[in-house]
Amino acid sequence: MIGARGSHTATVGAATIAAFCALTGDDDPLHVDAAFAAASPYGALIAPGSLVIAYMMAAAVDATADAGVAVPSVGFDRLRHTAPVFAGDTLDASYVVTSLEDGRGHADVVVTNQDGATVAVADHVFRVLAA
Repeated sequence: MIGARGSHTATVGAATIAAFCALTGDDDPLHVDAAFAAASPYGALIAPGSLVIAYMMAAAVDATADAGVAVPSVGFDRLRHTAPVFAGDTLDASYVVTSLEDGRGHADVVVTNQDGATVAVADHVFRVLAA
């Protein structure tokens, strides 16, 4: 499993941001209030960081789906959102398993946008459970 790679690519639409915010209750004005967000340093609505994390998890599934085991998430270490994500951005989440010991693994996760800018990074910590 060490070296296993996965990815997930998605375009973040305004409707996706609105639906995600409604589903999660994240009504931060940077995500749901266009006038507020326009007056912010970002200049427009931005996607919630938790939506970007959801794309990271999709890349994790892609990397481990054929392993024949369950791979529940324990959490993320050193998670950083390094740039805003705007409606219309296309994100590519890449995932590489870097270590596995005693049923616990780590993976490097990097999310970039259509311009190649890194928008998020993390060390994903997971367990490995036999089916």
